[in-house]
Amino acid sequence: MDMSNIDGYWHDSIELDYVYTLGVAGERFFREALNGRIMASRCDECNRAYLPPRLYCSRCFKRLDKWVEVEKSGILYSYTYVNGNSDDNDSYNDGCTAYALVRFNGVDGGLICKVINKIKDLKIGVTVAVDLKVKDDGMVEFVAEMDVGK
Repeated sequence: MDMSNIDGYWHDSIELDYVYTLGVAGERFFREALNGRIMASRCDECNRAYLPPRLYCSRCFKRLDKWVEVEKSGILYSYTYVNGNSDDNDSYNDGCTAYALVRFNGVDGGLICKVINKIKDLKIGVTVAVDLKVKDDGMVEFVAEMDVGK
């Protein structure tokens, strides 16, 4: 259907730039991460810590002003493989990349991390070390490493 003759219609393009802010909790989380700390927000009323952090408890709806540091060791809860090199051209494992959901003791939620070693040997329930990697373009990602120190 040719719509060029219909009133109120024109054929053109509009360039849009999107900016997504991290929000108050997300900004503090990443600032702490850049200082080498993984932080969760905590509700003392419900005795729960949340990762990623949030401003309000999802159970009692109280504002969360308390933050706690999370150990950099967690449990591999789930994972997936991606074939082909990732966009940062790191070829840790012959062009195959693995991403894992890592959960931490005493914390609701977890982090999605790029697995940087032994990705062919991943098993749910194994302990992994989590760290932060700052890429050349300033982007940050969390990385998980299996069998550290063995």
